[in-house]
Amino acid sequence: MNKAHKNHQIKIVHKPPFPETKNFPGNKPLDSKRLTPLSKTATTEGFLAAASKRKPVIVIDPGHGGKDPGATGSFGTKEKNITLKYSLALKKELEKTGKYKVVMTRKENKFISLSERVRIAQKAGGDVLISIHADSIANPDIQGFSVYTLSERRKDSEAKKLLEKANHEDVIRGANIKGESKDVQEAIINFAQDSSKDISNDFAATIGRNLGKEIHPLVKNQREGSLAVLTGADIPSVLIELGYLSNKYEEKALLDNNHMEKFVLSLTTAINEYFSKFNLVF
Repeated sequence: MNKAHKNHQIKIVHKPPFPETKNFPGNKPLDSKRLTPLSKTATTEGFLAAASKRKPVIVIDPGHGGKDPGATGSFGTKEKNITLKYSLALKKELEKTGKYKVVMTRKENKFISLSERVRIAQKAGGDVLISIHADSIANPDIQGFSVYTLSERRKDSEAKKLLEKANHEDVIRGANIKGESKDVQEAIINFAQDSSKDISNDFAATIGRNLGKEIHPLVKNQREGSLAVLTGADIPSVLIELGYLSNKYEEKALLDNNHMEKFVLSLTTAINEYFSKFNLVF
């Protein structure tokens, strides 16, 4: 990925209760078997409350794959390979904790479309989606990791697409909005998106703070982007750029197993810290 994105500051917004409607999940008991993003308070705590009696589901998405190699470093390192290597190492470390169920969008050198990656995460009942990438840019001097969440502009454009589909398919996990008025459908879609975005922002901040203790960060490393893999309205999602393959020093670092171990351990610490906020029973 090599597009420029505007910087983003974290702001967690606590939404007021949503208007009563028979199909609104917030008016029903939380399903402990499935994350329900449309809780009546729509706070970060409310979003993950349903995970308290089960293992949280972490979906790891290794960027690119198969016919799509992604970026290529000066030493010939292909992004699709480095993202899979780091993702598999992260999966192994998370499973060692015994705290999480981990789902991979791909486990091999295979092409999977961006929309299919989102569907895999939703079908798995993912509590968070973590997409792993390695950036490239024309300036070979730039280096450092970064964490992306979905931009407001892309969120708004996705809301319009979901609204067009609302009477034909389930567009928000846990919410049957078929047959509701267009105003109600639009409100519920926006409500779900805002809840997911608030959580994504908070999660990204936790990741950035922990990775920054061990891994060199990009200046202003928390950013927004118009990224298709982050468009699931009902699953908090972040995209982590491991660093820049276009920087020969960072490319060498990314190939080093000690560097990978620091990354994986720091990210695992961030995930543990984040989920500990919700009083989950591990």
